Order: sequence, then structure tokens, then C-alpha cells
Amino acid sequence: MQTQPIVKESRHVTSGSTPVPKIDDRLRRSALELDRVPVLILLKEQPQKELYLRAQSDRRIQFETAEAALAASVASGERQPQLRAQKTLDELTMETRRETAFALERQVGHLQQALMDRLTAGGATDVFKFRLINMVRAEVPSRLLATLESDDLVAQIGLVEREQIQMDFNAIWTGASAFWAAGFTGSGETVAVLDTGVDALHPALIGRVQGRNFVANNPNCNPLDRLTAGDLNGHGTHVAGTIAGFSNALAPFGRGVAYGVGSIYNGKIGCGDGSVWSDARLTALEDALLMSAARIINNSSGSLAAAPEDDLSARVIDAVIDVFDLVWVNAAGNSGPGARTLGSPAQAYNIISVANVDTRISLNRELAVIAPSSSRGPTAGGRAKPDIAAPGTSIISAQAGTSTFSILTGTSMAAPHVAGAAALLRQAGVRDRLRIKALLLNTTDTQSWDSSRGWGYMNLQRAFEQRQWITSAELAPIAGASQLWRATIPAGKSFFATAVWNRYLNAEATAMSLRDVDLYILGRSSGALLARSDGFLNNVEQIGYRNSTASPVDVVVRLQAANAGFSRLAGSGEPFALAVSEPAVVPVRGPIFSGGCNPPATVNLGLVTFSCTITNTGDLASVGGSAHLSDGMREVVRNTIGPIAPQGSLTTTFSFVATSAGSVSLRFGLSDTGFLAAPVFSAPFSIVISAPLTAPAITEVVHGASFAPEIAAATWVTIRGRDLAPTTRIWVASDFVGNQLPTSLDGVSVRINGRPALVYYVSPTQLNVLAPDDTQTGSVAVQVTTRTGTSNQFIARKIALSPSPFSFTAAGTVFAAAVPVDGAYVAPAGAFGTGAASRPARPGDVISIYGTGCGPGTSFTPAGQIVSVAGPLTLSSSASIGGVAARIEYAGVAGSGLCQFNVIVPNLVPGNWPFLLTVGGVTSTFRPPVPVNR
Repeated sequence: MQTQPIVKESRHVTSGSTPVPKIDDRLRRSALELDRVPVLILLKEQPQKELYLRAQSDRRIQFETAEAALAASVASGERQPQLRAQKTLDELTMETRRETAFALERQVGHLQQALMDRLTAGGATDVFKFRLINMVRAEVPSRLLATLESDDLVAQIGLVEREQIQMDFNAIWTGASAFWAAGFTGSGETVAVLDTGVDALHPALIGRVQGRNFVANNPNCNPLDRLTAGDLNGHGTHVAGTIAGFSNALAPFGRGVAYGVGSIYNGKIGCGDGSVWSDARLTALEDALLMSAARIINNSSGSLAAAPEDDLSARVIDAVIDVFDLVWVNAAGNSGPGARTLGSPAQAYNIISVANVDTRISLNRELAVIAPSSSRGPTAGGRAKPDIAAPGTSIISAQAGTSTFSILTGTSMAAPHVAGAAALLRQAGVRDRLRIKALLLNTTDTQSWDSSRGWGYMNLQRAFEQRQWITSAELAPIAGASQLWRATIPAGKSFFATAVWNRYLNAEATAMSLRDVDLYILGRSSGALLARSDGFLNNVEQIGYRNSTASPVDVVVRLQAANAGFSRLAGSGEPFALAVSEPAVVPVRGPIFSGGCNPPATVNLGLVTFSCTITNTGDLASVGGSAHLSDGMREVVRNTIGPIAPQGSLTTTFSFVATSAGSVSLRFGLSDTGFLAAPVFSAPFSIVISAPLTAPAITEVVHGASFAPEIAAATWVTIRGRDLAPTTRIWVASDFVGNQLPTSLDGVSVRINGRPALVYYVSPTQLNVLAPDDTQTGSVAVQVTTRTGTSNQFIARKIALSPSPFSFTAAGTVFAAAVPVDGAYVAPAGAFGTGAASRPARPGDVISIYGTGCGPGTSFTPAGQIVSVAGPLTLSSSASIGGVAARIEYAGVAGSGLCQFNVIVPNLVPGNWPFLLTVGGVTSTFRPPVPVNR
């Protein structure tokens, strides 16, 4: 089989959260030139998405019922039931939007008011707040911008701009007649036209126009414009006619694309001279959503200058589109033919940005060209805009103030063709805004994006044929989340798929979030990668693959999240739409893997062998890859494995050499080289690796403080060797029975001269024990017993009395274990860093020095019991530091096998002076120093 990929250019900016400055360069420049500037102020808290979904959820059953009734009436062709169902849906939509506005006012109205009060106090005028997005408009003194920039409530401040309108074979050329022939004319739909006004009395539009004037208070407009919502320029009426106008005898080819549209919302935002105002656009948008059921917005205006990558106007429009499920169609602009000439909001992510294709030569689509004046992409940040091209040159449509038609040219005339197409698709059952965009981009004449025409010329004939070949779903908010579909590409045909999703406003408006999603075509039997589209700048991915063989080719389409993104709301995923060019593209699961390993609970050091089984419960066979074991730090072993059929399983045997004993946590993982991102499966388990059973062996027995080769009764003793214990720990409270010290820890016990010692610390190489009370001196046997056996008898030298101070190491030097009354360690200052306080002793200080082997106290406690009452030693004692006698204020028992001497430091010059201890006439051989400083 020979197949060939259709080469796609990688286009996509960074995904995830994209922070932007609070004030952009255009506003800063204006503030330097003008004393006052009109601004839009976006606040940080933006809860409208959650509020809208909550209001929508309250009406979920009503929406579902009405949608089902509408779908049934469209399928049957019954006109009246269709209109009734559409009316119900429109009423539900308006109720939901209005409830969202009320809820937003309750939640953030006080924040808006607080900001408005501060603005007014600072000298701002024309201050008002928006109702569907947490934003305020005002004309502010330029000096006030610095204060606003530092305001914690404010996310971003943008300049209110003066913009310009972006100025019949055309509807037939688009392929709209395929919809008309099937009875789809946009009936029941409402389209909002944000423009210079609409002539409500024009014969092509009469009876269907409602709306308001949003330039009534704009001193830049002439007085007549401020008095009427009508169109004194002609631009808006022409746009509305292209969307929904009826043709007549004077213009038999002037029929609008969706001439059956039931209602046109007229949001007048422009003046008779063609000037349009960005703040008026947003105000009109809110009114259109609250006062009509419009889900399709046409905006044929924008900034004359090339727009920055992500200005405030584009960000707010993206957010409103995402929250309220809108299809927003925008003229690309008329600043071509140079590259990167798109204005704002034409460069916004979520809109459909439309270029102007000149269709005058003939109905032959192959002869059409993009008009030189049509603005070109990409955006300033390199994104793929415009999205699509539609007829925009010498377009016949309604002429304001007359009953006739006129001819106009520009991307303004191209955009309404797409808005009308959206109305046709909604009536034909493609109602979701993502599905509409995906279908339009996937059915153009050409695939792969171009800076002049976007994804190609709009082809409604194809869109009509492929209108049922779209799917919607969600990607979970985790990296690697994916969806799979199975498809068959006929012999000699090309297959195309387009995925679309929204860029959305973060919980705080400091960032807009874009999920990085990639699209792949894979061979169904081999899992081989046939084509990919994996850019990271856009919220559109399109991919194509041509089957050049004489037989059908089975493939799998994979949509996969390249980053985690974030949950838009608790528990929600990323909505997307996928349009494809072939029928019978069905969602499939998998492969879905489960399984585990069956190792023995305990194995010995050396070669370890056991098997693991993997089961595939998905709809697709895996294509093979590797199974592996890891211990959290490294991979232990990896096996190559073959395919696993659906509902099939595979067993693989692992072998590795265990070099150390103990409990080992392992993870069994599987990486599949085909349909899913690796790793696709992982299961944890543990095994215990044991050393061969060997008896303990003693190599040394020494004093626990001086480490001299001698021991004494009731004195701490250190035993060294190998295999002395299976664990490493000290005694804990649970090891005591009453006031009895433990004679065994974890199965480890010690006998000295045949009597049990008290076990404090165990490890494989060292034990610390307290010798029993025993008057025997001379050579005595020491023996260790564990669960694996009994050690050799080690002969130790035992004396009657063996006093010695304990010690610790600080700054690389061994010192006597001493503390002054303030609790610091007697050691050089800072010897323990921040871990413990330390300082040298000073002449006259009373320091406590601890030791062992000092004999009993006057309140005798047997060595096997916890010392509950401390008391003086029965034997006399003396001490010196640096050879100078040091008076002992107290000498007594402090704990089991532990003695304490409170010593007054003599008058010594600074230095490290050896400490000498004598008890009962026996002087210690171990003389650790005490640091002294004045």
C-alpha cells in the first residue's frame, strides 16, 4: 500500500496562559498626546462563564426538549412546529442571558461601582458599566492612568478606538442554493448586525429589523445620526441585505444568503461618515444578547492600522463568544495586500475572520482571486488569520434610504456571506458555534492555510453535503487527554479533518488561556503516523491525507491535548468540534489497557523472574511497543511486546538481578507505539527481596562512650559485626512493658556473661546495649541472637568500673557532651549551623557533662528498669579541665546507664581543654576536650 501525506505548514504562539500588560503602547502614546483619553477597564474577577452555565443548567431539560422538537420538525419539514420550537429556544436563551446579567450584578456590581466612584472622584466623565462582562467604560484624565494601572481590581485598560467600516452571483457562488433547495433559508434565526445602522423600511428587510442607536451621545457623529437607529451611511443596510435580504425585480441576484432569517438585530455603532466606535460595539453586543436571541454576530468594521497580537477589544470579544456560545463573523479589513495587515478585532482567536474573494470573472471558482485590498495575515504574533474567504467584490445588496439595490466592495461585504451561512447551518441542525466554524473551514475549496484566503474559499455545497459529519466532545484538563475516531478513506481520495476549540478568559482576567491541541492521522492496522498538525499558536488544527492506492485505507484520527490547560470550571473539560470529509467516521475507544504482575511475595537476592499480563479492553488493537518495570528512580528492565487485539491479552516475563535486600516498590508500565501517547498504562506493586539466611557475626565489643575494648556492669556497650539485625531503629514506647527496658528488638537479643542485656539500637552492622548488673570481671562471653541464628561467642574484657564521658562531633572535632544552663551545646559558636545553638564555655559557667559506667546511685535502680528517681552517685568523683581542678557541684544518675556531672569551669585561657573524670578512684582513659572562651 502506498499513501502520501498532504503537507501542512506548522503554524501555531505559546499556549496555556498568556499574560499581557495592563496598558498597551497605543494607550500610552495617546495619553502622552492628549489630556483625556476614552478607555475600557477590564476588572480581574470574571465569573460570567460559571454564572451563565449555572443559569443554563437550571433550564437544561427545557432546552433539551425544545432542541429535540426543533430537530424533529426540521426533519419532517413541518413549518409551524419548527417556528414554535425556535421561539421556545429563543425565549429560553434570552431568559438565561438576563439571569446571567442579574447574577453578575449581584456578584461584582459593588466592585464596578467602587471603581466608577474612584473614576468620578478623579475627574473621569462618561462613566458606565457593562452588564455581561465585568468591565467599565470612561473618559479619564491621562494623569489618572498610573493610578488605574496600580489598582488591584483592574486587569487591563484599553483605548476606545475610532474604527472604520471595512468596505448576484455572490450568494449562488457560495453554494447557498444547496440549502435553499432543501428548504433551509435561515428561517427562525436571529442575526445581530453591529454596523452603521439598518434601514428597517427597505423592501428587502422590512418587518424583520429591531435594535437601538448606540451613538446617540457621541459628539463625533452628526446630529441626524444621533437621533436615529437608521442607516445614514448605507454600509449596515448593505451588510444586512447580504445576510438576509429578499431579492426583487430590480435585483434578481440580490437575494441574501439566508433570506429567510426571521429577525435582524440592528446595533447602530457607526456614524454617517463610516466611523465606528469600539466601546459602542461592546455596548451594542450586550444589548443584542439581552434584548434578542441572536447567536450570530456580524461585525464588518475594525481598526485601520494593523492590530497588536492581543488587544483588549479582541480579548473581551473572545470571552463573550466563549461564555454565550456565539458565532462571531468579522471582516478581515481592507489594508492589503501587505502581510500582517489585519485590524482588530479581526485577529481575535474565537471569531471567523473573512477575506474578500473577487468572483466577478465567472461562476468558475478556480478563476476567483483574493482582492488586492483584502488584509493579509498572519497576526502580529504569527497566528493563522484570516480564517476563510467569501465574495466581497462588487456585491449587490440593499441600498439604505431607497427601495433599490447598490454595489459595494470590501471585506465588509464578504463577512455577511459567512454570517448568512451560519444561519443556514443552524436551521439545518448544525447549531453549535464550534461545529459551524469547524465545518466551514473543513469544506473550503482548498486546504492548508494561506495568509490571503485563510483556509480557503467558502463552499456551502460541500458544507451542506458534510453537515452531518461533525462531532463534539470534551478533552479532560490533563496533558495527553485524547479522543479517537475510526475512518475509511476511499481509493484515490483525500481525507480532511478540522478541529476547532475556543480560547477562553481565565478565572482572573490577567490571562487568556489557550489549550494546545494536536491532530493526527494514523494507520489503523500499523499505528504508523500518516499525517500530523501540531502547531501551538491557534485554536484551529487542520490535517489532510491522500489515499493514492486503488483500495480503501482504514485510518484512525486522534485529537490529543499537548498540555494540561486547566479546568474551565470544576470537573469540566475542553469542548471542541471535529469536522471530517468522509461519512462513517465513528468514535472508538482505546486501546484501553489493564493488568498486573504476579511476583512471589518474597524472593532471594540474585536473579528474579516473574510474569505480568496486559489486557486490551478497547475497540482498537494495540500495535506493539514495550512493557517495563521501574522503581521510581530508574527503569529496571524493558521488554518489547507485540500487538494486543481488542478484548485480548498478552503475558510477558521479566527477569532482573536483585543486588540488595529489602522491600522494593515497582511499577509495571506499558508504552504503545501506536494510537496513544506513552505511557498508556501503569500499575504499582511491591516485592520483598531477602538476603540468604545467615547467622549474625560479632567482630568487636567496646565501651559505649570511650570505645575502649573494655566494658562494665550497667554501662552502655557497642557491638559491631555483620547480619546483626534485619532492621535499623531505636527502641520506642511500644517496646516497653511497664517500667521494664526491652531485652529484644525485632527479634534481636544480646547476652553478656549469659545474662540478657537491654537493647536500645539495632542495625545490620551495630548494636547499642546496656550491660546487665553483674559483678563478674575478667573475660566474659558476648553473644547475639536473631531470627536467623546465634552469633559466635566474642570474649570481651569486663572491669568493675569504667567511667567515661560521652562525646559528640562538631565542626569536625570531637568534644565532651556538655551543655550550660542556657541549653546550648558546649561547642564553637555556629558549629551546627541553624540546626542547634552552640557556644564555648566561659570560666565560672556551670556545665553539665554526661557519661556512663559511673556505678550506682543512692537510689538504686536495676539496669533492666527505667530510672524513675535520679540520685547522687554512691562513689566519690572529681574532675579537671585542662589539668586544672574543676569543682563538681553535682554527680548523680540521670537515666538508665547515664550519669551527670555539673562542673564549674575553672579560670582558663581560651582553648580546647581536655576533660578528665575520676569516679571511685578510677580515671577515664577517654578525655574529650571542652572549648573555653572568655
